[in-house]
Amino acid sequence: MRRTPMLVVLAAVAGAGALAGPATAGAAESACAPETGDWCTSVTKQQGRRYLQLNTFSFRGTVRICVAGPRRRTCRTATLRSTKAGVYRARLRWSTSFPDQGRGRYRVTFAPSVTGDPLGPTLSFRVR
Repeated sequence: MRRTPMLVVLAAVAGAGALAGPATAGAAESACAPETGDWCTSVTKQQGRRYLQLNTFSFRGTVRICVAGPRRRTCRTATLRSTKAGVYRARLRWSTSFPDQGRGRYRVTFAPSVTGDPLGPTLSFRVR
């Protein structure tokens, strides 16, 4: 029974990564928990809008999403909400939740408020 949500999460992240287009060399746009797949994080662009997202079935509550742009770092808290597939998701639209600091690389980290420890590698995207 536990494999079904994990497959849903992995499929969602893989599909979102495909929509995001090719990654810049060395820039991760998605990551999942090694071995277990308990969580997946992603930075995707859909219909011209960039989204920062965490999918999980191993914890609940809130997650802290931080974006470090060319000039400063900004963090927001998002609530993990249940989906129909039994997966919990936090999703923020970058343009409405974080300041646009102009051209350059933006680095994104995700940390559940349960532990405060970052989940996986830092993801990134570039604004041209």
